[in-house]
Amino acid sequence: MIDALGERKVRWVASNQAINAPLVGLDVRPGERIGAVTGTGDILFNLIVAGALVESADSDPEQTAYVRRKRENVVADDQESFLYEGITESKYSTQGQIRRRHSHFSDPNIWQRLRQNIGNLRDPELADIGDFLSTRNFDKAFLSNAPGWGYTGETESGMLNGRIDCNRIFDACAQSLPQGGLAYRVRFARQWFLGTTYENFESVPSLAQKAAVMEEKIGGMWIPEVYRRI
Repeated sequence: MIDALGERKVRWVASNQAINAPLVGLDVRPGERIGAVTGTGDILFNLIVAGALVESADSDPEQTAYVRRKRENVVADDQESFLYEGITESKYSTQGQIRRRHSHFSDPNIWQRLRQNIGNLRDPELADIGDFLSTRNFDKAFLSNAPGWGYTGETESGMLNGRIDCNRIFDACAQSLPQGGLAYRVRFARQWFLGTTYENFESVPSLAQKAAVMEEKIGGMWIPEVYRRI
């Protein structure tokens, strides 16, 4: 996407996941260190509102720059720039100002906590999430829909590549998380290869179901999955 000045390009302006679902699925506690996929930044900002210490990575340079800019908006107490993104071209919208999806951050109390805790969020890094996780230690991990992202459900090679990607990222998670550490991700229903078992992890249906209730309230586009390091 190109902004109003025609200079910055970013594909995703706001998350289409239920913003509080990862908090429930990961059972987030203040002071916990969480490694995350950067994405739009909405989930990252909500994790630090809850008191978590967050480091993130994304292989998309535009998304990385976008979230860094939004972080600067918080530091500057520029709520309007944080909530809105001016654009001239988008896959999803026409010319004009686009409000970020989550009015969640327009709540004065939430904005205040976000500003108070902004130091809990490090500048996002430009890196593959698997490589990033394999070199760090975290209490928990938010993977968004990164494992199997390239799977389209149309070809056998697509299914194989998705499975390989899932295994690679969960192997990295196993290096990053302590015993009992939780990993959260979401999938489309058609991605049947997800939801299986992975070496060093067990599924946690009770937490996934609580997160799923929140996703269903906004249309049920994503199916949450929660895994525990064993």
